[in-house]
Amino acid sequence: MAYPQKSYKHIEHASTCPCATNAQADCNCFFSALSKTSVFEAATSEGPTDANGHLDDLSLDHIREFVVEKRCRRVAQDVTASSSQLYQCLGEGEIRVLELHAGDPGSPLQGSLHTVSIDFSHPAREERYTQPFDDPDNTSRRTLTYTRHTNHAVSIATGKPVWYTALSYVWGAPVFDQIIHLEHGDINILKSLAGALRQLRSTEKSVFVWTDQICINQPDLAEKVQQIPLMGMIYTHATNTLIWLGDDDNEEPIRALDLMETVFARLQGTDAKVTPADFGRLDFPSVLDQAWWAVRQLFRRPWFTRLWTIQEAVLSRNLFIRCGQAEVCWDDFAAWCYCLEESGLLHWIVSNADLDRDHEKSEQMALLPPQGAAIVESIQADRLHGLTLAQKEYLLNILVSTRYARATQPKDKIYGVLGISESTIIPDYSPDRSVRDVYREACLTQLPTYQYELLSCVDHEQPLQPSWVPDWSAARVTEALAYSTKAWALYCAGGRPVTGKEPPKMAFSEDKTTVTLTGKIFDTITSLSSVSQDPVLDILDPKRTNLDLASYVELALKSKHWHKYLISGIPVYEAFFHTLLAGSDGSDISAPSADHSEVFGLILDSTTGQTPSLPGQTMSIRRQKGYFTLDNLKTRKPARTLEELQAALRAALKMRRFAVTKEGYFALVPRGAQVGDEIAVFDRACVPFVLRRKNDVATEHRFELLGEAYVHGVMKGEVMDGEEVELQEITLESKCDIIRLLLSDQENPTSKMKFSTPLVLAAAATSASAHTIFVSVNGGAVGDGVRVPSYDGPVSDVSTNSIVCNGPPNDTPAKTNTVITVQAGSQATLTWRHTLTSGPNDVIDSSHKGPVMAYLKKVSDAKTDSGVGGGWFKISEDAFDGSKWGVDRLIANQGVQTITIPKCIAPGQYLLRGELIALHAASSSMGAQFYMECAQLNIVGGSADKTPATVSFPGAYKQNDAGILYNLYSGSKTYTSPGPSVFKC
Repeated sequence: MAYPQKSYKHIEHASTCPCATNAQADCNCFFSALSKTSVFEAATSEGPTDANGHLDDLSLDHIREFVVEKRCRRVAQDVTASSSQLYQCLGEGEIRVLELHAGDPGSPLQGSLHTVSIDFSHPAREERYTQPFDDPDNTSRRTLTYTRHTNHAVSIATGKPVWYTALSYVWGAPVFDQIIHLEHGDINILKSLAGALRQLRSTEKSVFVWTDQICINQPDLAEKVQQIPLMGMIYTHATNTLIWLGDDDNEEPIRALDLMETVFARLQGTDAKVTPADFGRLDFPSVLDQAWWAVRQLFRRPWFTRLWTIQEAVLSRNLFIRCGQAEVCWDDFAAWCYCLEESGLLHWIVSNADLDRDHEKSEQMALLPPQGAAIVESIQADRLHGLTLAQKEYLLNILVSTRYARATQPKDKIYGVLGISESTIIPDYSPDRSVRDVYREACLTQLPTYQYELLSCVDHEQPLQPSWVPDWSAARVTEALAYSTKAWALYCAGGRPVTGKEPPKMAFSEDKTTVTLTGKIFDTITSLSSVSQDPVLDILDPKRTNLDLASYVELALKSKHWHKYLISGIPVYEAFFHTLLAGSDGSDISAPSADHSEVFGLILDSTTGQTPSLPGQTMSIRRQKGYFTLDNLKTRKPARTLEELQAALRAALKMRRFAVTKEGYFALVPRGAQVGDEIAVFDRACVPFVLRRKNDVATEHRFELLGEAYVHGVMKGEVMDGEEVELQEITLESKCDIIRLLLSDQENPTSKMKFSTPLVLAAAATSASAHTIFVSVNGGAVGDGVRVPSYDGPVSDVSTNSIVCNGPPNDTPAKTNTVITVQAGSQATLTWRHTLTSGPNDVIDSSHKGPVMAYLKKVSDAKTDSGVGGGWFKISEDAFDGSKWGVDRLIANQGVQTITIPKCIAPGQYLLRGELIALHAASSSMGAQFYMECAQLNIVGGSADKTPATVSFPGAYKQNDAGILYNLYSGSKTYTSPGPSVFKC
């Protein structure tokens, strides 16, 4: 059963288009790029049945001219067949299209590949015509210039257009257990693709499809590099594009789309806010109806979280969505999502976890946030930008807006958005080009134009290398303070930009790894709160619930060093209140109002049990007389103020720390900040930044960049005020993951700045960082018999192959030809280090509590076995004893993990999987950080008396296992490690 289609949007045409005066006229102009039908039809050799499938004689002439030229170029390029019969070599601008042969629903998939050119575009045309309504005498003639949208490829072999459907889908788990039979051989494909192809296949005639998994020779790295720059044209020139959300045997997707359409039909044209109390009046299903849950589940589909799908949707002109048997055109779906957002229903659907309680679904699906509607709105905005503006978005803006999205290959966080951004970057997947090199190259293309916007994107728990380059592979966990230009309405800590004045100074080192800016370090952090995981302003039981808020008050009162505020005439309460909201009412353009202050003060006093809680706090007359209490916050206007206050607090404080500085300022600082870290303001930057001083080289002042800060009392340029402000040269450096500050020694601070070349470090400084690597067995050399990656980042997705022996988002672990011989029944030691060159005092940051474990898997060849699949059994586990964690004991033992090789197992070659799980951010989905590497063992002397029960990786862990989705800060004294129990002889 296909979902019935209705279109609520009218195609707009240029004023000179014939359709503007004759609704029945056919139109070939650019503005009719979207098909007039809202029912999806897979592309066939005949092309679309509407005007978009019609090519007039002039269009066909242009195609023939292109084919002649292309054939000549192909001969000149000497494009010859490859050694693979299945995949022939591709010339410049060429792709493959799959002809999916007709077949019955249960029959095997069959098809053939055709090489076509994708780089043909219909040229602009000029036509002269008469407009009688402009000139009654019919003497006025005008010239119409228009371009027919190109919605096909061209076959060089036949000289004809090739109509094709582009497929947008999620690969899913890398299990290639499905087969498609092609003309020159079979290809193993994923279940997700096989399901999509079966949905696309006709029972009567062939359909033509482009899908990356089949049409690109995936093992051929050079071909992938050639094809990625063509992705823009592949989707832009597609006859249509189908977003495949996945198979679904029941009617939930149909029910979800039906409800979304109903809501839109009832509410379109209104701006009314809707609550569950209105459902009866609007004839909506009850709050317990399964249809609401079906909508929530639809928004959880993995397609909405992946990176490549963003570009595919943005570039496609004729776009449809299908989930099981449910189908809808994209523009209708986007309109429905917008309606849900504007009515307030989307917030209710997304935040109402009760919708999940009475429904069972796959564990993996339940972990994904139901954020699909918000992502659809973002994609639709980018689509409209691309349709209406010739200029693409600048790369940094696209990287920021897509940072939430996931990519299996970390480099794809850059390469996967090149088609929708202004960029000259050429993909490079070679192993000698690291992920950080790719990220740095991307950032360099945005400098110096967006220098401070780039620094605002740094949101790491610990600085990376180089520290001024954001980690695009990780989703941001804080709300940026100063990325948006709207922030200038609230902040100008480094002084405002002045039109006509030279931009802030910026210089690069010769190798482009260091960046030098100017600024001033003005303060030091002296006390810190814990990281605010889930900021709340509760009014039901504030004393019990608002514990973090009470701790901030205690921290502020302990300081008693408020002279900066007292001198400036700023009440301590006002400074405290504004700091927790980062000076914003949540709108990003306005400061908190008196109403916000009154509500906050009431909740604050109810939390602390003191009135007032802080010096300088005042009470309104109505509160003094007892007319304004917590109960009043449940009424309409105060409730709205409270809601704004709660939203502003979450946006400002989530995953940050409250801090007090040496000068007595209150501040919000990055979660990785420590006491002793310093705060700097860069010249004409919107907000301050936190730096960490390194004192191990006496001749230099060196700093790590931690991220943005809000410091109340300096956000209006106070640090930069005055004629005698002495600016310093601040060099953001690559080596040793540091940021280096070179203080200017010039006697005349007003003289023209000279940027010094960074000095070569006398010694490499090691710093305790968040990450760790299992580097050796039994005290051997680093990487001798252990597959170690060059980068020490974590894996967060337990469903990927990287959970086995490491891999993306890190570099591929290095191969080792060593197999380490160990005796069954003996003890073995696994050594963990922060980096490959770290010492015994640099294992992992102590805040990264969690279990330390070890697994074995019997293999035929330890050198070549990937470890993926079954056969794993746990032999060691050091978790939580109620006071200390396995990580605590590992650090105390200088990174040495001691295990016992079971005596009763069979002798032979094994993979040893050492694993550490960091739980500091595990309270949210995919927040747990997994660190693991595999060692290659030859176990001798085993008795083979017992065969262990085994599990599979991936598969042994689920994202919502109690030991993976875990709140480290809950105060719980119990913990259950994920995976099987420890095998005993």
